[in-house]
Amino acid sequence: MEVSKKYKWALGGLIVMVLLNAATLFTIWINKPDVRNWRNADDRDRNPAQHFMKERLDLTDAQSDSVESLRHAHFSEVRQNRDSLNKYRQAYLEFIMSDESGNKAKKDSLLNLITGQYHQIESAMYQHMAEMKEVLNSEQQQKFKKVLKNTVFRNQHDNREHRERMHR
Repeated sequence: MEVSKKYKWALGGLIVMVLLNAATLFTIWINKPDVRNWRNADDRDRNPAQHFMKERLDLTDAQSDSVESLRHAHFSEVRQNRDSLNKYRQAYLEFIMSDESGNKAKKDSLLNLITGQYHQIESAMYQHMAEMKEVLNSEQQQKFKKVLKNTVFRNQHDNREHRERMHR
């Protein structure tokens, strides 16, 4: 085949590919989803859990602000405690794998650090729930109790199913 014919075929193929790509991009552009600017999103989009609680518990704006502040502080504290817990657990695992793993005093010391962190996490949860209880009226407290029960039991059920799938 002559070079000029090869060039014409290559040029024709290139033009077809450019047209197909243009048509594909145009189709994607026409069918793109409606994406809102995240800076202008309402509370529901920024914090779905907060919106859920405000709606489900019929919170006033003041209560909603208090709950959001309490939740933020609580999750920050728990995150710090979990980071410390993970650090202690890592140290414990390194200790177990080390040559000094028979050192009972060090083992007990590391276990005390780990259980102390669990205690702090649970104490933070207790304090958080007590603070939440102060913000909510008695009717809202009952609704909150139901929401918590449903969430905890659903999470326990989901975790149990996950463990069962992993052991199959």
